[in-house]
Amino acid sequence: MRRIINNHDFNSVFGKPKTTKTRLWHKTEIFVHPEFFGIYHCYFEIFKALKTDLPLLHTSSDLIVFEDPHSNCYYITNLFHWYLYYKNKPPKYINLRIYNHPDDNLINELKKITSHEFIKFISNFQFNIDLINPNRLLNLINK
Repeated sequence: MRRIINNHDFNSVFGKPKTTKTRLWHKTEIFVHPEFFGIYHCYFEIFKALKTDLPLLHTSSDLIVFEDPHSNCYYITNLFHWYLYYKNKPPKYINLRIYNHPDDNLINELKKITSHEFIKFISNFQFNIDLINPNRLLNLINK
C-alpha cells in the first residue's frame, strides 16, 4: 500500500477534486458509504468517550466526499472523526472536497487509509475509557 500522507498524495491516487464551500452543509445529502459502516460505527462508539476538543487541533473545515454517480448525494469514506464532530457542532461553513465515485480497487485503498486513520485517531487522543463498551467495540471491529 502506498502511504498517503497529504492532500497532494490523496489527489494523485483519487484524482483532482471539485471543491465547494457551503454554509448549509448539514442539508447536503452525505451518507456513510456502505463498505465503511463498520469502521464508522467504531468511530461513533469511541467518539462518545473523546476528552479532547477537536477544533483546538484543526482549524480547517474540510471534508472529503465521493460523488454518487446515480444520485445527487455524496458518500463519506474517511475522516469520520471530523464528520461526527461537524454533525454535532456544525461550523459556519465547510469545504467539501468532492471526488468521483471510487472503483473497487480504490475502495480497497480507502479501507486501508481509513483503518490507518482510525488507529492514528485512537492513539493520538485521550478518551474516557469508562464510556467505551469494550465488548461492543470488539463486535464492531470484527464485523
